[in-house]
Amino acid sequence: MGLLNESNNGVRRPGPQTPSSSQYHNSAYRQPRAAPPDEATAFLEREIMSEKSGTQRAIEKATVTWASTTFIIIYCFMMAYSIYFNGGIESFTVNPMIGPSAVTLDKMGANNAARIRYNDEWWRFITPIFLHAGLVHLGFNVYVQYQIGTELEAMWGSTTWVVIFLLSGAGGNLASAIFLPTTIGVGASGSIMGMLGAWMLDLIIHWSDDDAGNFLDPLDAVLSRKARKKTILMLVVNIIITMCLSIVPMVDWAAHVGGTVFGIILGAHFFGHDVIGACSKTATLIISLVMLIALTVWGFWYFYSVVDPCPDHVEGDPYTNYLPPTC
Repeated sequence: MGLLNESNNGVRRPGPQTPSSSQYHNSAYRQPRAAPPDEATAFLEREIMSEKSGTQRAIEKATVTWASTTFIIIYCFMMAYSIYFNGGIESFTVNPMIGPSAVTLDKMGANNAARIRYNDEWWRFITPIFLHAGLVHLGFNVYVQYQIGTELEAMWGSTTWVVIFLLSGAGGNLASAIFLPTTIGVGASGSIMGMLGAWMLDLIIHWSDDDAGNFLDPLDAVLSRKARKKTILMLVVNIIITMCLSIVPMVDWAAHVGGTVFGIILGAHFFGHDVIGACSKTATLIISLVMLIALTVWGFWYFYSVVDPCPDHVEGDPYTNYLPPTC
C-alpha cells in the first residue's frame, strides 16, 4: 500500500480529554463547542495534557480503540506462530517478505480458492486478514493501522469500524479468489483499503460540517475547509498510488480493489444517515444497501458457479512450493 502521510488535518475530534469510543461516535462531538473555555480552564487543560507521558497517552488511545489494538496484537501473534510452525524464516529467494513459506500460510488459513471451492472452507474469506506474508508485510500494515485505523475507530466507534474493516477484508478476499484463484493470499491490506475508502465517503458526506455557520470564528471554517480538502486529496492520491503498486509481483491487486470498493459502499451506508435532505439521505442508504447485497450475491454466485480452481491446489502442491504468497 502507498504510504499515507499521517496528519490529523481533516479529522473531527473533540478536545484534549479522551472520551470513550461511544462518545466520539455521538453526533454531539461532530458539532463545534458552544463557547470557548475561559483562559484559566484552557491553561489548566494544557498543563494536565503536557504532564502526561507518551506511554500514558498510548494507553488511553489503546483503551478507546480496543478493536484496532486487539487486531494488531493478533497480527503479531499469528506472525510469530507462523514462523514457529514453519520452523523458522524462509530464505529471501523463497519469501522476500521475510517470513514463512506459502505452504505454511496455506495450512494456517490463507486465501486458497481451491480449498474454499472444493472443501467448503468458507472461513478463508476472513482468516487471511490476520495472517501476513512476512515481517516486512506485517510491519507496514501495523504501522498504517495504528496511525490511521485507531484514529478512525475513535471517530466512528468500535462497532462501525470493525464491521467496515472485516467486511471490506472479506470482500477483498472474495475478489482475490475470483480473479487470482491460483495464488495464496494473506494480509489485512484489503481491509485497510476498505477503511480508507470508507473514510473518503465519510469526508465527502460531512463536507458541509465546515460551513461558516457552524463556527464562532469564520476563520476557523476557512482553515477547517482547507484541512479537509488537503486530507481528501492526500487520501485519493494514496489510494491511486496503492492501486498502481498493485501490479507489482506478490501484491494482491484484486484484494486491494475489492476491499476499496466494498469500503466505499459500506461508508456510504454507514454515514449516509448524515446526508442533508430526507430524500437524499433515504436514497443514499437504500442504494448503498442494495449495491452491497447485489455485489456480495454476484461475487459468491460467480465464484461457486464460474471460477474453477485446479483441484490439485487443494493440497497446496505443486504451485505453493515455488510461488510466494501474495499480500
